[in-house]
Amino acid sequence: MNSIIQLAPGIDKIAEGSLYPHQADGVAFLLSKKRAILADDMGLGKTRQAIVAMEAGCPEGIVLVVCPASLKLNWRREILMVDSNASIEVLGVDKDQTDAPRWIIINYDILSKYSDRLHAIDWAGIILDEAHFIKNASKRTTHCLKLLGVQAEAHAPSDRSRLCVLAYRNTYDKQTQRSV
Repeated sequence: MNSIIQLAPGIDKIAEGSLYPHQADGVAFLLSKKRAILADDMGLGKTRQAIVAMEAGCPEGIVLVVCPASLKLNWRREILMVDSNASIEVLGVDKDQTDAPRWIIINYDILSKYSDRLHAIDWAGIILDEAHFIKNASKRTTHCLKLLGVQAEAHAPSDRSRLCVLAYRNTYDKQTQRSV
């Protein structure tokens, strides 16, 4: 955890021991890049790593999570495990729009339905879970991802890989030790 704290001093709010050593290494890797692909095997905690990296790399602003519909509530649960006070809106599940969500979770299948709203948001970070959906995306999904500023040309290496692609704007200035 010490190497992560050096990369992102605000990360110390994450409970000690909440990350395994390989997860801490993964978070450090993600924080060292503006865009990265995390392709660990299934069950190693990519979701947790992505959430912690966003909390540290983008401490302010709205984070978008795009995932298969079957994983939306899992993402909500995992975010709340990292930050129990997180404001989360799950599009297609929550009946009402959240006033100021920190996290918005949507599935690939309904991106086009919400494209106007999504395009209007200046995202602090974007997480694409199960990124092989980009490789196999329809023209509508590809269009929506381009609207979000995610390059759909960045293909996933394999349909069998469980991938988490992160594209985030790092808002932390290491010299001034402030968010910019």
